[in-house]
Amino acid sequence: MTEAIGPADISYQRDRTLSPDALFDMELTAIAAVEAKYLARPPTKRMAPFTVTWCQRVHSEMFGATRTDGGQFRNCELTIGIKQWWTIEARLQELLDNLHYMKSENVPLEEQAARLHSGSVEIHPFRDGNGRWARTLTNIWIRQQKGQVLIWPSRDIHADGPLANNVRDEYIRAVKAAEKGDLDPLIAFHRACQCKS
Repeated sequence: MTEAIGPADISYQRDRTLSPDALFDMELTAIAAVEAKYLARPPTKRMAPFTVTWCQRVHSEMFGATRTDGGQFRNCELTIGIKQWWTIEARLQELLDNLHYMKSENVPLEEQAARLHSGSVEIHPFRDGNGRWARTLTNIWIRQQKGQVLIWPSRDIHADGPLANNVRDEYIRAVKAAEKGDLDPLIAFHRACQCKS
């Protein structure tokens, strides 16, 4: 059995001379480019087919400039995520199949989004960036279905301090509840993040 490692291991950074703040800023710039690409207008199914390969490509677009393993599934056990890392591809495929099935059965979009979001986080396919990637996938799916894009309090989810800790704690509680089958807290968090137009 391999030793479980935490997601904060930085051995896979492209440039280890970068400060954590510089790395975070580079990632935010890449994430903003991905959001501009997929959220400026509803993406077509060809542009965003929601396949396993495409999901890996999105992660690579977000983190490939800062991480040597951007877009590559992890090949080790982490302290979070599914323990059987060798089942990641199959589990992600199952999640995507269920997503397409929910759409065909007219399941409400907010439930589809909550299941995609929580399922992506639960699988935790990559060594790092899973939460940001899952939130981005969720927004791309919502936009593709012509729903309201969610404005994530990303700085608050990742920052320190009392307000940030409250937002992060609420977010983590909502995701963990969804993983246990209670989608209501995550749907409520999503509703609080809806872009008001």
